[in-house]
Parts: sequence; structure tokens; C-alpha cells
Amino acid sequence: VSRRGPRIVIGFEGGGFLWNQVRIMAGTLIDVGEGILKPDDVAKMLESRDRRRAGRTAPANGLYLQWVKLRDASLDRDPDDNDNLHISG
Repeated sequence: VSRRGPRIVIGFEGGGFLWNQVRIMAGTLIDVGEGILKPDDVAKMLESRDRRRAGRTAPANGLYLQWVKLRDASLDRDPDDNDNLHISG
């Protein structure tokens, strides 16, 4: 999380995301920033594995994909298996 002029920038990096996952994480962080939730609440939410305990879903406007970083899939190749690639997350 950083500030760039009047904008708050929240970056997420991962091997894949569920539907609305980034919007939910952003909304939760916004709720923390606005004092609606406490920072310690986030760890409790994650431990509970219960979506209902998370913050709001941020609206899609203002959110965008900045970049995609791909790994070299050949690094995940099983040297004994010439037919299949094994992509791990």
C-alpha cells in the first residue's frame, strides 16, 4: 500500500485469484484505513476462512491490472516426463 499524489495504490501479487478476490481484499484494506476495521481484524478474518467476516467489496471503477509476470514453465518440467508439464502455483 502506498500513496502516489492523491491516489492510494494497493498492489497484489499471486499465482491466481478467485472471482472478486482482489476487490474484496482492497475493500477490506480501505475499511482498515477508514477505521471501520482494525488491522488485527484482518488476521482474524483470514484465519476464520469466512468471507462474511471480510470487509466490503471495492467497486470495480478505479481498479485495473497493471502488469502480468509469467514464470518460465520449463522450470517446472519433470525431467522424467516428456509429455506433460507440471505447473505449480
